[in-house]
Order: sequence, then structure tokens, then C-alpha cells
Amino acid sequence: MSARWILALDQGTHASRAVLWGCDGQHHATVLRKVELLRAKAGRVEQDAGALLDSLCEAMNEALAIARDKQATVIAAGLATQRSTIVAWDRETGQPLARRLVGRIHGRRRRWMPTAMPQP
Repeated sequence: MSARWILALDQGTHASRAVLWGCDGQHHATVLRKVELLRAKAGRVEQDAGALLDSLCEAMNEALAIARDKQATVIAAGLATQRSTIVAWDRETGQPLARRLVGRIHGRRRRWMPTAMPQP
């Protein structure tokens, strides 16, 4: 019987990762593919939506190749993505319609929250 592994995929702002875990919790491999940030203008960061997908597919395919090489079977997979990312894709071509605007909400939230939340 071959080993049974779980594939975790994480598509983040700076990189896409594919991580292989055994059902016993043992870590077997991590594959990382960096994602380029495009600074369109001051305070605005974008990413090529196609490059995001490509980086995730590359990481996943390399992880699956590692599992095959080790004669392991991937029995489950999960995907975590960027929280506020929206990308529109052309239905016929499968190509992204625009770049993904990187949500830089953390700094804004820190500045906005004290004025929006009632003070004790």
C-alpha cells in the first residue's frame, strides 16, 4: 500500500506554495513559486492574474511529481487564497481581463479603525 498524503495549496501575495503532509502529520515537501508585485503608481500594487495562476499550477505540479517519485498517493487537497482578491476571467479564452489589485488594507485598517470603532 502506498503512502497517503495531503496536498495543501496556498496562494499568497508574495508566493504560491504547495505543501505535502502525510496523514500522520509528517511534513514531506514544500514547493514555493514567487509572485511578482507590480507597483503601478504610488500606493498601488498590482499582480498579473495569469502569473498568479501559473505560479500555483507550477507549485502544485511539482509537488504532485514529488509524491509520484515517492510512490505516495495524494488523497485530499485544500486551497487557501488571498482574502480580498477578485479576478475576472474571460469565459471563452480563459484569460484574465485585468491585473489583480493587491489589497493593502492592513495599514488602512489601522488608521481607520480607531475613528470607526466606539471607544470604551
